[in-house]
Amino acid sequence: MLVLLTFGMLIGQNMYKGINSFIEGFTQGTKQVPGESIKMDGYLAFDVKPVKYTVYPDTLYNKKSDTKVSYRSSSVEVKMESSKKMEKYTIWSIFPSLFIFALGIIMIIRFVRLINTINNSIIFDRINIKRLRFIGIGFIIFFLVNAIMEYFYVQSLKEIIEFDNYKISGINIIHTLSLVLGLVSLLVAEIFAIGLKLKEEQELTI
Repeated sequence: MLVLLTFGMLIGQNMYKGINSFIEGFTQGTKQVPGESIKMDGYLAFDVKPVKYTVYPDTLYNKKSDTKVSYRSSSVEVKMESSKKMEKYTIWSIFPSLFIFALGIIMIIRFVRLINTINNSIIFDRINIKRLRFIGIGFIIFFLVNAIMEYFYVQSLKEIIEFDNYKISGINIIHTLSLVLGLVSLLVAEIFAIGLKLKEEQELTI
């Protein structure tokens, strides 16, 4: 049950990102007037890091003590006017987002079928091995596609945004959970393959 929950949460997260990017790009595309560039005013969220870690450049008012306290941010959300660089990124991101969405649907179907087969006491079976390998490769593809999309997102931001006391950070580009689950799925598939081989050899000796 825990594995099913973890799998569903990760797939859902990736599919949510894919749907969000698709809707954003599709909506902006439908608003385009022929002959004019696409207007994409909105909010951009991203991670930042201070230029100097010993400096707390910002201040907030503490009503309890009636004083101002210094702080620094690790993430921000800014409202930006239309930028051709971000327009291109949003439109481009539609295609990998649709791919992630479609792959997520297929992975969910295969995972549910895998669970049903195991519940029916059919474990060491070739179809289960194929399903596990597909799921494992799917998770690794999630990892790679997300990393590439996040990289280009950060690079696009760096071309249009520059702060005095902060740098745009790409620290969260790599989401290792999908990579780990992919490798674990492939490992389990190989264990199932060994189990199937031993089962077939045992049947031959009987």
